Amino acid sequence: MELISYVGLIKTVTRFAKCYEGLVKEFTVNILVNYADPRSKEFRKVYVRGRCVEFSPAVINKYLDKSEDEQGELEVTDNQVCKVITANQVNTWHVNDKLPSSKLSVKYAILHRIRAANWVITNNSSVISVSFGKFIYTVGSKKAFDYGAYIFDQIVKHSGTCAVKIPIAFPTLICGIILSQYPVILLGTDVISKMESVLSLHFKLFTGKHVLDIAMTSASANNKTSTKAKMISELVEACKELDEVIRVSTTRKLKFEKMIKDLKKGDCVGEELGSEGGKSDDEEGSSEAVGSTGPKDS
Repeated sequence: MELISYVGLIKTVTRFAKCYEGLVKEFTVNILVNYADPRSKEFRKVYVRGRCVEFSPAVINKYLDKSEDEQGELEVTDNQVCKVITANQVNTWHVNDKLPSSKLSVKYAILHRIRAANWVITNNSSVISVSFGKFIYTVGSKKAFDYGAYIFDQIVKHSGTCAVKIPIAFPTLICGIILSQYPVILLGTDVISKMESVLSLHFKLFTGKHVLDIAMTSASANNKTSTKAKMISELVEACKELDEVIRVSTTRKLKFEKMIKDLKKGDCVGEELGSEGGKSDDEEGSSEAVGSTGPKDS
């Protein structure tokens, strides 16, 4: 979260304003083909409900409270990006190849999860392209980068696809920009979009196959302790329930009791929990909240 705040993207992952899906869709379909043509009279203007909305990288950066002086061109090769985000596990990023997300270090694996939920939404988070790799690289390394131009390009690119099933890029940001210019543009039929659940990260992310390149804070340690206490409590309750059920498998109950004993000793029982219906490594759900993912901003 400190990295995201530093680069000025905090408004894209938490503290969302209200988002009206209908308004966002109208905005997107009204982006003209010659929208990005400097010679056009409609250059970087989108007409929505009879009003002209100014929309450009500069407008986006202003909305994100980013100074124009902070912007810069990213001068780094694909291979350099690859080495950094994988902690030198992969040295070469071949053209058109997609990097397995399992190769990312912990810091960049977390940023990749946030990207997939808020910046560029995708259901396939197991691989990562060069462009997305560069994006999380700039956040994780605090490099000067024109995020306004990146977001602008993603939104304009989406409008040109005519796709109806692909989630709109950065819907809350779009809505915030429109309402900041025209607070009375809403209609009586506009409905606030449903907020998504909090994005969280499972502690197994820090103990699994990803290279650990961030320090575990005391908050993380406390969170892990509270999670452990919760697991013990749940297992104790499970044992009580098993006592009350007729013909309960004695073997299963003994296994629960052994797990409780191991947890109290501090032993790792991750594999046993997985076999008893706990989360798998692939789910990497989480006990540590990262930020609220309002209507999914990609």
